[in-house]
Amino acid sequence: MEAQVKGAVFSSLDDAQRSFASHHDACSTLAKVCMTDAVVFWKYTIQALNRVLVIYSRDPPVERLVEFFSKFAVYLSSKESNTEGKNGSNHRDACTTFMRYLIHHTSASSKAVRFRTTQILSRILVNLPEDAEISEAVWEPLLAKMTSRSRDRLPRVRSAAVPGICRLQSCVESDDIRRTIATLLESDSSPLVRKAVLDNLSPEEWNIELILSRTSDTSEDVRRACYKLVAEKIDLQSLTISQRVTLLRRGRLDRSSHVRKEFLQSLVYRGWLEGSCGGDFYRLCELLDPETYAEDIVPILCEVEERFAKPIVAIDLNHLTKEAAVLLLAFAKRSADNERLSQVFPSLKSYAECLKYYKQDDFILSCLIQVFNKLDLSDEAGRRDLISTLREDFLEDSQIPDRHYPGLVRALVSSMGSQSSAAGLVAELLIADGSDWSSEQAAFRALKIVEGLLLASTPQNDPEVFFSSLIDNVVLKGLVNSSVDIRSVAIRCLSIYCLMDKTEKTASTNVLLFLQVLDNDVLPLQVIALEAIVDILMVHEMRDEVDGQSQRQMLIVSLTNCVGSTEAELRTTAAEGIAKLIFSRRIPSEPGTLVRLILVFCNPISADDVRLRQSLSVFFPAFAASRSSNRLCLEECFMPTIQVLVKAPETSPLRQLDISRVGQFLLELTNPHAYSTKRSKATGNDRTLADADSMIHSRIALKLINCAIDDLEGDTNEFLRPSILRILNGIVLPSKEQAEGNAMPVGQDLLNITRKAKELAESKPKSKQVANALNKFYDRLQLLEVQDHNKENEGFADGSDGVTALIDKTENLSILAA
Repeated sequence: MEAQVKGAVFSSLDDAQRSFASHHDACSTLAKVCMTDAVVFWKYTIQALNRVLVIYSRDPPVERLVEFFSKFAVYLSSKESNTEGKNGSNHRDACTTFMRYLIHHTSASSKAVRFRTTQILSRILVNLPEDAEISEAVWEPLLAKMTSRSRDRLPRVRSAAVPGICRLQSCVESDDIRRTIATLLESDSSPLVRKAVLDNLSPEEWNIELILSRTSDTSEDVRRACYKLVAEKIDLQSLTISQRVTLLRRGRLDRSSHVRKEFLQSLVYRGWLEGSCGGDFYRLCELLDPETYAEDIVPILCEVEERFAKPIVAIDLNHLTKEAAVLLLAFAKRSADNERLSQVFPSLKSYAECLKYYKQDDFILSCLIQVFNKLDLSDEAGRRDLISTLREDFLEDSQIPDRHYPGLVRALVSSMGSQSSAAGLVAELLIADGSDWSSEQAAFRALKIVEGLLLASTPQNDPEVFFSSLIDNVVLKGLVNSSVDIRSVAIRCLSIYCLMDKTEKTASTNVLLFLQVLDNDVLPLQVIALEAIVDILMVHEMRDEVDGQSQRQMLIVSLTNCVGSTEAELRTTAAEGIAKLIFSRRIPSEPGTLVRLILVFCNPISADDVRLRQSLSVFFPAFAASRSSNRLCLEECFMPTIQVLVKAPETSPLRQLDISRVGQFLLELTNPHAYSTKRSKATGNDRTLADADSMIHSRIALKLINCAIDDLEGDTNEFLRPSILRILNGIVLPSKEQAEGNAMPVGQDLLNITRKAKELAESKPKSKQVANALNKFYDRLQLLEVQDHNKENEGFADGSDGVTALIDKTENLSILAA
């Protein structure tokens, strides 16, 4: 009898490990065997189970057996199998026994046992039907053990516990379980665990925000899982408009193409458009509040414009809704199908009439103005009607919102086909009418129109021919106005005018004005002037001199000084501008300027300045990766930066910085192994730069240790802080092969000077930490020297010239391949 039970158990399990399709029949067979002789049955079943529990690798047969054991336990607990055996036991008792055995072993010292028992218990809980009952003898220890495994040191064990915990949470309202799930989702260090929570969590009111927050997770897989969860389990209308738009913004701007694809296909297409809106684009736009969030909605619609090409033709211009206007704008921005657009606007005259009709609807008017760029302008009669409409109904109407003027003036210039004609019309409109400066509102309107005209025009060699009257009678008047708003628009107009002049004459004439505003005016105008200076340096050379100093150098000095400003907006604009100019090679990458950028980037006072931190966090890696000379420049910045931090006064925010972290940041930027410098193929100056680049870290280490020696000999203790010497841990030492050919090899010098420094530190009783740091670095140097020596001797034993060794290795590889 025992042999028959044993054979049945092993045969069923053998079938189960081969195919999922055999699981149901195997469950039925084992259940019958269990009722025949439960003692013998469990003896061999547990014996087989134990073999599975000790396997940590995720082999397919093992995974199939894990799934089978969980299905078997669920089958035992089901009503259809609840029969009594010969000894009076039933299947539910057997299920309880099985689960208690697994629960007992979830705290095993073996990682494989902890993983497999937790995995099987979680699968049992997931597969149990909604109305299943778990005995009290199992429930409490099960809940405790699953919670305990969710804090296991191994991510795989924690992720295995997640499905079970999520299933338990759906069975009982427990704040403890909710806190456990929230901690795993928000704070777990492993993306495997965070993704497991999203794969198993049922959205409820308490966890919606937690789920949505994972769209900004650092892991690509977690973000994809989040969008998939939102698409499949969360209805669009259950989210607030703010939450919907946040999802759109994050998904559209995600840095990963795979996440963006998941976002569009799963969430936008299947989840929202086809699922919640039944394929109705107008309904989708309505649920996203296009009037408030047009900037976020239009780019998404541009991605799917081929799907709503047909609804565009059906738009009724007499009853144009905000949703239809947004769809029309998205179609015009993305599609090259002007034929469909011409069916909406058969002529420019119909477009002009539409502008007038919706003149009072600010949002629809804005959409219609932006559609203009895609219209066919070959209709001369239509252009005349449009020019007349733009002048009489819009530019002469003081009630038109100011934000529409740039688009309206751009449409006017394009319709007239001539910058000079458009400038003359605007001059006639603004200068001939003496009432234009009758109020601040009128002056502001006039300047916005001029700004729109300048933005719509192209650079020329002599812009004074077209714009002199507008500059003299509108812009210059605005510069001396008492209103900050008016002066700000006037300064922007003047800066655009300077950029239009290819001869640089206008820029040279007005550059002192921008510097004066930067030094003496209010903060908003200082920022505008600073932006103008950056733009001028991006476009013009500015070689003229003032009092023996070039205007270019004057602008660079003023820009650099603003990096240290106490005003956050001014500091950010300056840092962003300098980074742009250096990366574009418009100004030299001088170490002094880069040190300022490094210090403002690391300074605690800029911690809340997201724009500054983001721009510089992109600039520094890109700058370092672009060329070897840039990394050499960063090397020159290393010691000056460290010295500033060391000598910072106690009251300075820089004193709060961990110097070793700043040093590690600079070492990462200059790491020779992080960039593919093809030194072996380089020649001439490129070869010299590549050689110098490979030894940057060695030279930095040499400078640090020299400073430490100076401190040890002079007892100044400036560079003897453990935080500074911890920088040595991040030094990437070159091999002898990399150091070959360098004009100034530093390998042996570094070894000797490190030996001297550690001996000095060991001789001073108060320098124990310093001695330990230097000893560690010295050991690394010695190990590297030994490795290089071994490589030299490799293949040269017994008089070999190395070629035979190479042939032997090649033969061995071919044998392995065979």
